[in-house]
Amino acid sequence: MINAIKNYLLRKEIKNSSKIKKQFVEWERIQSAAILVGSEKYSIVKEFVKQSGKNFDLIVFNDDKTSKNNDCYLSLNKKDFNFFDLPKPEVAQKIKSKTYDILINADFKNDSVLGSITGLIPAKCKLGPETIKYSDFLDIRIQSQEPEFLKQAHKYLMMIKS
Repeated sequence: MINAIKNYLLRKEIKNSSKIKKQFVEWERIQSAAILVGSEKYSIVKEFVKQSGKNFDLIVFNDDKTSKNNDCYLSLNKKDFNFFDLPKPEVAQKIKSKTYDILINADFKNDSVLGSITGLIPAKCKLGPETIKYSDFLDIRIQSQEPEFLKQAHKYLMMIKS
């Protein structure tokens, strides 16, 4: 019952958010990109960003009420979200304040908070693992195991031609 309420409220919040035209963007033409990740995978994602040569905004979720990461674009923790795993108004404003060409969700834990963030971030194209429960927020669902996911995501993005 709680999950149904969470889903209803999240979908309502997404519907009320600004609409962005969905579009697949070639890797070479990506101007703004973000990667959403849980704090336990931050170092892996940071290394991927370094190797990619792109300037990604890293959005990190810490699964506690106190941790923050000062080495990323946006660091969030459980205090930034309400009982329904929706961001508090000031956090929602930060999440929605920047539009991206691409959002890569690197969540393999099926964290409902990361699902909320994925749904709310304005991005022309969102991609992530097909195994997550909230994959309907994604435009590209990648069938991949966790260790190879970012390489597979890069491969898919390189295949996009306009």
